[in-house]
Amino acid sequence: MTWKVFAAFIFIAFNCLGQENLIWNGSFEILYDCPEGNSFNSSIESAKGWKNPVDTSLKSYLTPDLFNRCNQGGELSVPKNWYGYQEPSTGNGYVGIFTYQSDNERDFIQFRLNEKLIKGRKYLLKFDLVFGHFGSFKCNNISFALTKDKIEVPSFSAVQAGNYFPSLSDTDVVEFNNLFSADTLNWVNYSKEFFAKSAAQYVTIGNFRNNENSEIKFGWYYDEVVIHSLSAVLLDNISLICLDTLSCDSSTAIIPVNEKEIRVYPNPAKDHIQLKSGESLHKADAVFFDVHGRCVQITGITESNPVISLSGLPAGIYFFAVRNKEGMILHREKLLIGL
Repeated sequence: MTWKVFAAFIFIAFNCLGQENLIWNGSFEILYDCPEGNSFNSSIESAKGWKNPVDTSLKSYLTPDLFNRCNQGGELSVPKNWYGYQEPSTGNGYVGIFTYQSDNERDFIQFRLNEKLIKGRKYLLKFDLVFGHFGSFKCNNISFALTKDKIEVPSFSAVQAGNYFPSLSDTDVVEFNNLFSADTLNWVNYSKEFFAKSAAQYVTIGNFRNNENSEIKFGWYYDEVVIHSLSAVLLDNISLICLDTLSCDSSTAIIPVNEKEIRVYPNPAKDHIQLKSGESLHKADAVFFDVHGRCVQITGITESNPVISLSGLPAGIYFFAVRNKEGMILHREKLLIGL
């Protein structure tokens, strides 16, 4: 394999790791603990990686719910819970959020992606949705905000004004305005392709429109009787994958590379390597791929000339890269470990 083809292979793998789901707990199956309590508690943080992105003062007010079979007979159980009766799309659980409510109240959930998005790369966002029985309306809107940093609802006044994330720009948001096709019985899969506009690390999910700009209609109660003036949805199987189809011909591939003078030694290595650079590598990542292009280890760099442990890697040939926080490749080389 020539170096040109080898380099293109590495960085196609680096930018799109085998269509890996960047939302690694998108089906809400991996838990810190079983969700307990009731509808007045924010239980989403029982699912690993997921957060309720609101100011502490709002934690008992805007409360996304995690439902799982491990909860036996409570308000957060599966299939019967305070949203109604619903089996998961797959597995044992799902999440519930309000997407429309009086006084502009909303629920939001947030997740830190496995990898930062690469600006200009093409991605596919998918999720399964069904409406909850608890609510008289169907809201047609849900959005996914992709941002470099965490965002949060700052105050109750922001909720009342319907300006949930004041720092958020429209270009960060992938919006779905076609949810009326769903009902309360069957999960519906929604998907959309988009090009990343920044090196986003976080995804925040909910209806970012205020009540005035949200599309709603009566749901399933006879004679349009308003029982609960809200719209509630259940979400499962959320995924974000890269669709990059770069050619292995490096003359046509667009690869974000900005080579720096970084020395990696020893090579061949045994149990560690050290990086030496004339520039700061703070907040960069050391990334290792096997010969099949699979990412097998990512180590965050927190010092200028770090020592990287190789104790978790079996002997073999690896492709090694140093990537900065913007997703730019600063260094690349073939690395022999234990040989």
